[in-house]
Amino acid sequence: MGCLAERVGFEPTVPFGITGFQDQLLKPLGHLSVERHAASNFALLSYQIQIPLSRLFFVTLRMGKREAIKGFRPTVSGTGTVHFLIFYPVFCMNILYKPYKRKYNVYRLNILRRRYPMNSIKKYIAECIGTFVLVLFACGAAVVCQCSLDNYAGYLLTALAFGLVIVAMAYSIGNISGCHINPAVSIAMLVSGKMNVKDFCGYVVAQFVGAILGAGVLKLFAPDSGLGTNGLFNGNILLSLLIEVILTFVFVIAILGVTSKPEYGSVAGLVIGLSLTLVHIFGIYFTGTSVNPARSFGPALFVGGEALANVWVFIVAPLVGGVLAALCYKFLASEKK
Repeated sequence: MGCLAERVGFEPTVPFGITGFQDQLLKPLGHLSVERHAASNFALLSYQIQIPLSRLFFVTLRMGKREAIKGFRPTVSGTGTVHFLIFYPVFCMNILYKPYKRKYNVYRLNILRRRYPMNSIKKYIAECIGTFVLVLFACGAAVVCQCSLDNYAGYLLTALAFGLVIVAMAYSIGNISGCHINPAVSIAMLVSGKMNVKDFCGYVVAQFVGAILGAGVLKLFAPDSGLGTNGLFNGNILLSLLIEVILTFVFVIAILGVTSKPEYGSVAGLVIGLSLTLVHIFGIYFTGTSVNPARSFGPALFVGGEALANVWVFIVAPLVGGVLAALCYKFLASEKK
């Protein structure tokens, strides 16, 4: 290696920032530096070796976390001979890299498990599926049954459809994610201390994605329908906000109560589904009953017009109702005198 370095005019420098290696082994390599990349999951540690060929040209070898596991990828800056690039750096890096291979591999796996736990991903997927089913089947029932004040059968069937979807999802994905499928429920769990901020954000994103997908599929089946969108009561924003806050409060406080004790687990899905049916029977007359920001946003996005212009009412009001329900239940269930 020494002869090869002399032939290309190599000027060795003393490495720094590395422990566990002898300076005599690193001197022929040139300059070895350590960089930390906090923004990347894989390139947490990277090594850069610069081997001068002359005053203007040098060979650069970079090895990051991904390369540390799969092998290293030499690159050239300037010009250099192929045999030097392949043989000299790779031979030396094999010597330096092997003692630390297991350590780097374990560190990478620990980082991935800490930042992206598989259980959280499964929960987000479950929430997306649940909200997709809610919008497609429940809002779809409103379209198919022609829910209106003049059609009492359609009115009741729509309310029942929302409740039945919750029952079905509660007993299918409830053991995975808790079957929130509603940002108002998720924010209530956050306020109650049953969920952290990271999972809350993941749940809400998944719920909105599921609602958009469900509304998109429903749009394909019924392109000329209103997709079960919500509307203001008599064009009054304040009354609509108040109605939705009350409806969401009743629905969410029922959820918090029935999920507060493990012994209620066998009937929780049924109770929650019937509670949603109840608030729909009462609220469809006024606003179409949202109590779910994601359920309102998905259809409104495809219908547009007034439905999209007023959708903020059906996002804000359920979130406020969910927070109030969580605070109220927290106070009522507290054991302090």
